[in-house]
Amino acid sequence: MAKRPEQTGESRKLPANGTNRRPRGPSTAAPIRVLLVEDRAQDAELALYQLRMHGMDYVSHRVDTEPALREALSTFQPDVVLSDFSLPGFDGLSALKVALEVAIDVRSFSFPARSARARY
Repeated sequence: MAKRPEQTGESRKLPANGTNRRPRGPSTAAPIRVLLVEDRAQDAELALYQLRMHGMDYVSHRVDTEPALREALSTFQPDVVLSDFSLPGFDGLSALKVALEVAIDVRSFSFPARSARARY
């Protein structure tokens, strides 16, 4: 499988009055490293869209197989893993087991609800 480029999200905090102005000054926090275990690019983009809408700075990488997950956990070194629960030939619980085995430093592992896609 060809390596996919990392994606970078840009922080956008929306003021309470609903205008779409960018915050002033650079962010001092390091971007969150997000590993997406997802076979559908569209679903991965939806998850990243939600991070952007909540003003989070991130760097992301997407994988869709167990071997790619093992490699990404070692080389990409994510802070957070967002996993689809059902992938062809692979599932979210297996992804969780691999993450616990390979990457002890991962701070969070989540299975976003697929039904959320229908709301946006």
